[in-house]
Amino acid sequence: MFKKEKIIRTGKILFSVCGEWTGLMSGGLTVPFTIAALYYQGHNRRLFVILAFVALAIFAIRAVWRNYQLQEKLRANQLTGLFIDGISSAITTSNRHQCQIRVSSVKTADNVQVEIFDMEDELAEVGKFIHPTFPIILKPEIAGINTINPGSSQKYNLFQVGKSDGAKRIGNELFPDKNFVCYFTEEATKDVALFRGKKHYHIKIVATARDLPKTEQGFFVRFSRNDDDFWRFNLIPVTPSSEKEAREFNRALVVATLGQFRLDLLGRAKQIIKISSNQYHDENKEGDDASARIFNEITSYFGQNAIDLGTNALADFQSKQNMDRTPIHDNFGETIYHDDWQWMQQWLIQSEKNLTKIIDKLNAKPL
Repeated sequence: MFKKEKIIRTGKILFSVCGEWTGLMSGGLTVPFTIAALYYQGHNRRLFVILAFVALAIFAIRAVWRNYQLQEKLRANQLTGLFIDGISSAITTSNRHQCQIRVSSVKTADNVQVEIFDMEDELAEVGKFIHPTFPIILKPEIAGINTINPGSSQKYNLFQVGKSDGAKRIGNELFPDKNFVCYFTEEATKDVALFRGKKHYHIKIVATARDLPKTEQGFFVRFSRNDDDFWRFNLIPVTPSSEKEAREFNRALVVATLGQFRLDLLGRAKQIIKISSNQYHDENKEGDDASARIFNEITSYFGQNAIDLGTNALADFQSKQNMDRTPIHDNFGETIYHDDWQWMQQWLIQSEKNLTKIIDKLNAKPL
């Protein structure tokens, strides 16, 4: 019986000696041999038919051989390239926490350079003046070491993270609204990024080394709550399933937050209608701070989540188109302050309706 290894070894010897020439010649000779077979009769015709088939067979074998070589080359690149992995870590300190990645290689890798090629975060649109410029070259954990030995790895510093605490209601539950400020340098006023807890953010990391193929890997940055009450930094490789899961999770979080804003707007409108226009004026002589806080929070949220909501979402929220201006009756009697009292309720109700339309549009949009 012929073994696969022996056939491949024999094929390599034959094609290294004459494979390229015979392959090229056979492909070109197939057509004239076929034409000659159609022209001649008898023994000569059979001869040219045989030659045409032999030339075609040689050409087919060459095509298969070239495809095999290509597959072997791709497989070799996979085995000789650099591998990038995220290092999950619990954030247990109130000081800056170092987040890292690991780069490994099965071969000796010299002049290794690792870069963040691109990244999403909350400041990409609203904080360009303090946002880092990409690509960013990452420093190895051990300064000056840019060689990775065969079968080993090297850690690289991704960024440092500082926490800020807050709280937000989503539905009927109160969840910590954790923000994570990421520093790429020792300075705190520039080259920073902002992530929100439980959201997914794309990041693309590129690793290169001398004489090795370039490695590009996409990840999701995510800060999640751990069972031991610590927040954890995670770097999740981007796959079709993780991409879909991240989009679903981010959309559900946005929709739940907008739903809470709807309740806040309606709740404020109900508070106002329960008091007289005189009392409303007396309590808000310097401006309706309670309503302003809700609108400011919503406006800020839209600016920070422009990627998920869309560029026109804020304009849709602030739209007065088809606003219901039906008069609202004051059970305590109308006063000179009735118009202000009535307008604020109408505007709160209109804003809630606008949010409802935005939520419906988000839910109808394909992931």
